[in-house]
Amino acid sequence: MIKTKFTIFFLVLFYLGFSQDQEATIFFKDGDSLQGFAMIKNEKIKFRLSLEDKPDTWDEESVSKVEFYGFNIIKTYVYMKPNKYEKMRLFELLVDGEVSLYLEGFSHFVTTSPNNPGSSQIVDKIYNYVKRKTDEFPTCINCYPLESWKKKTLVFFKDCPNLIKKIKNNELREIHLVDIVYFYNDYCTDEEEILED
Repeated sequence: MIKTKFTIFFLVLFYLGFSQDQEATIFFKDGDSLQGFAMIKNEKIKFRLSLEDKPDTWDEESVSKVEFYGFNIIKTYVYMKPNKYEKMRLFELLVDGEVSLYLEGFSHFVTTSPNNPGSSQIVDKIYNYVKRKTDEFPTCINCYPLESWKKKTLVFFKDCPNLIKKIKNNELREIHLVDIVYFYNDYCTDEEEILED
């Protein structure tokens, strides 16, 4: 009984935490932007200028990105096509540069015991994508369990020997993807190589 009450309490808290509008700026493809309040639901952005307004729903047809503000943090979500077969989705932009790093996260409930229908837990899956400005589609570093993140990272960043060395020596691991991308942008881009020559 206590487990069931805790689960219900957690579900309500989870829903309320993700259903509230947050201060945000929505950026349109034509260069305009609007400040107000937004939330993301089913790959669409629900946006309102004030909390009293009825929200409008926006998608990739006219919006390029949305920024959320809170607790001295800015979270940016951009519309991107993960590959040629799938539709555009929202990805969190973690690093913006010559190579950008994106995160896509999924949370869902799974039943932990088939004999106990009320038992469930949240399973989070986090996928990281890297994309050069010249790439049409991003490369997923850790989407496929049978493919090593390390192997994919070494192939993607093969034009930066110093970075490859750090990854091979385990100085930089999967938990350091942000640092890996910053390192590449700071020390391995064409601009840096030109400056060194």
